[in-house]
Amino acid sequence: MAKVGRGFLMALGALVWVWVAWYVFLAPDATPEQIAARAERDAAREFGRFKSEAQVKCSLEIQKGLNDPASAEWVSRVDWPVIDSGSFYTIRATYRGANLFGATVTETRNCLATRRGDTATIIGLE
Repeated sequence: MAKVGRGFLMALGALVWVWVAWYVFLAPDATPEQIAARAERDAAREFGRFKSEAQVKCSLEIQKGLNDPASAEWVSRVDWPVIDSGSFYTIRATYRGANLFGATVTETRNCLATRRGDTATIIGLE
């Protein structure tokens, strides 16, 4: 492997400092519209992560209560609505599974979830 010369490293360091100085002192400030759009994108991304985690945890809670947990087939989680009720969220989960007699049935259950920090917590099933 070839050695990197001292002059190259000094030039690279100077370029980094020029970029930092431009970014900190000369970069244009964001407009209020850009700030609002960025905040909206961040909130949507955060809610998407929460929704995915809540859906997975909901499916695990439902699966625990099934007669045959291995028979559970989840209808596309992307289609599960998540309804914001202020203090908690309702996730409407649809699945197919074997009932007590072995017949496959389709059911819909509501999971109640809440946010605790950055994580989703299931607080009940309806």
